[in-house]
Amino acid sequence: MALLASAVMSSCLVLGLPAVATAAPGDYNPSDIAIINGLIVTNGLDWTPASSDGSAIPGDWQVDWSVDATDKRVRRLFLLSQTPPMVGTVDLRGLTELIELSVSDEGVSGLNIAGLNKLEELHCSDTGLQTLDVSGNPALAQLQCSRNLSLTTLILGTHPALTQINVLNDPLLTGTIDASGCPLLNILQIGNTVAVPSFPLGSPISRLILYGGYDMNFGSSPTAGGTVRVASNGVFGSTPIILLAQASSDYTFVGWSSQNFISNAPNGTVSPVQFYRYNVPASSSTVTANFQPFDSVALSQSGTLDFGTATTPYSPITPQSVTVTNTGYNSTGPLDVTLSGTNPSAFTLSTNAIGDLSTGASGAFTVKPNSGLPAGSYSATVTVSSPQGISETFTLVFVVAAAPVASFRLVVRAGAGGSITAGTNGNYPAGTKISLSARANQGYSFSGWTTSGGGVFGNKSSPKTTFTMPSGAVTVTASFARDPVPPSPKPAAVKQMVQIALSPSQAGRQYGDVLAVDQQGTLWRYPSSQTGALAKRSQIGTGWKDLALYAPGDWDKDGHNDIIAVDQATGKMYLYPGKGDGSIGPRRQIGQGWGGYRVIPAGDLTKDGNVDLLAIKESTGDLYLYAGTGTGAFKYPYPKVGYGWKGYELYAASDINNDTKADILSIDRAGDLYFYAGKGDGTFAKKIKVGHGWKGYDLAAGGDLNGDSMADIVSRYSDGSLFFYAATGGGAFAKRVLIGTGW
Repeated sequence: MALLASAVMSSCLVLGLPAVATAAPGDYNPSDIAIINGLIVTNGLDWTPASSDGSAIPGDWQVDWSVDATDKRVRRLFLLSQTPPMVGTVDLRGLTELIELSVSDEGVSGLNIAGLNKLEELHCSDTGLQTLDVSGNPALAQLQCSRNLSLTTLILGTHPALTQINVLNDPLLTGTIDASGCPLLNILQIGNTVAVPSFPLGSPISRLILYGGYDMNFGSSPTAGGTVRVASNGVFGSTPIILLAQASSDYTFVGWSSQNFISNAPNGTVSPVQFYRYNVPASSSTVTANFQPFDSVALSQSGTLDFGTATTPYSPITPQSVTVTNTGYNSTGPLDVTLSGTNPSAFTLSTNAIGDLSTGASGAFTVKPNSGLPAGSYSATVTVSSPQGISETFTLVFVVAAAPVASFRLVVRAGAGGSITAGTNGNYPAGTKISLSARANQGYSFSGWTTSGGGVFGNKSSPKTTFTMPSGAVTVTASFARDPVPPSPKPAAVKQMVQIALSPSQAGRQYGDVLAVDQQGTLWRYPSSQTGALAKRSQIGTGWKDLALYAPGDWDKDGHNDIIAVDQATGKMYLYPGKGDGSIGPRRQIGQGWGGYRVIPAGDLTKDGNVDLLAIKESTGDLYLYAGTGTGAFKYPYPKVGYGWKGYELYAASDINNDTKADILSIDRAGDLYFYAGKGDGTFAKKIKVGHGWKGYDLAAGGDLNGDSMADIVSRYSDGSLFFYAATGGGAFAKRVLIGTGW
């Protein structure tokens, strides 16, 4: 402390300098002057600024300069208490000739002295410093740094000449002080002034690392039990160091344990602070303050007690014993043992109370899962507690697995004439619902499902159905029947047809229909089969001589396929609702002004679940989309989706390529057939040529005649021959089949 007093005396002498020390320009180092002038401007140093050319130094500067004739350098600098106080970080890195620095101002929050290689003494007490880094000052011999209420970190380096460190009354300075690079250090002042038997607590330093292998560690057991603080001025190797043990509120100090310490007798005990005096050893060493909670128990079981998994029905589970030991300073008093958590009722305790346990004494209880629990996962929490604040817990876990469910063999097979497309052979528990699907080969139709030994079909007459598994092995079979071959059409018995259209089945069948209007205006329905051959026709209307026939599908979404007609004389559009039995109901008007348009029933072009129409305006060749609403009306506006269709025949093709989007076909003037794949938004991909030589043919498209989920076409040649073209996917068609003459 004598050195610190000397520094203060030096500062008093500086205050007696003349008001202004004048000299020639350059007598004082301009760079040093600029640094101090910077402190005045940046940090609020209450000094008079000096001339930047080094010709004059104000008298209130507390500075000792070198004795050089010119270019005098700062050797000692005293930044003592200011009013108002200095603020911020004091940056002195350019004062390379500085050997002594004193800073005493609570407003200073940082000090940058890196690179000051000649600095021997540093006094920085009563500041607002948070971190002090002197690792860049190798000549440092004394460090006086006390009463800094915000200082948390001290960074030392290699200091061959450092003999004394004073960090008294720095209450936040914690953790490790590493002075291993200071071989001459013999005074390390930590904590507060010792006053036995009652003195204030020092800094909670947990480790001191000194030159020559002096590595001292201080700790507590348990960590929550309290703290160890260093609180003495020590000359290492001779003067004893005093430690203080401070118990936490729920603990009491019970003694010290040490390794490699040369200890003296305890200096005294002042509850709850305990003192320990020892001489510093010449090797690594550890000292531990041991604490004991006032009220505490230890359980032989902690964490999770897992009773494993049992399968229903299971035998009684063996109870597990838990020992309770008093590890506290006081007796426990009566202890409560309780269950809580998610499933406390799934477990049983042998007792809910343990009597008073003295220090070190033990008691016990057992716990087990209950018998007869249903399948599931069970958990609960066991708590041992007392009114004195004891509370220890662990978790119980138990899983009950259901007994394996019996499974039975299922075989799914197809009879002659078809194949199974859904339904897998395997073992299934009774009551399992399996999806089945069958497809008929060409020339056959699905006729029904049968079972060899029980089980229930959702609909045994449908090729797509479900089957509920019985309690036993079973075989289910899809049966098929060969389609009847219709007699060859007799041209003389059939009148020439003026209109032909394809339609989804008007009677709810798998195969579509051919609709035709004869020269007398009679509307006929020809049901198709899997081969495309037509069955016996039935009359479903009259008076169609002046009506244009279109078959869009289920226009009003009532589950039955409908027919649309345009009166060619008036341009009015009518809806003929299908009844689902092959007949149609009374018509109702759904539009007008259609006289100048060619209508194409196009299926669901927009993928909204409603069938739509396309229409070509004859005068311009523009193509428009009329999106259906599902109620028999159209969505306004009607967007134009194409142009240049004059001279083309356009046909609704439904889904030709089996991608679930409606497509169209067209025949150009040369007789070439083109396929336009629908995009699902009312527009179409680039055309693909799929045929030629179609001059002289009337084409009808848009219906799936053979039930393979792809839309087919029929064509009528000029001699009245009617041909069937089965779609094969991708816009292509199989070789034509003659299905009628005299059309």
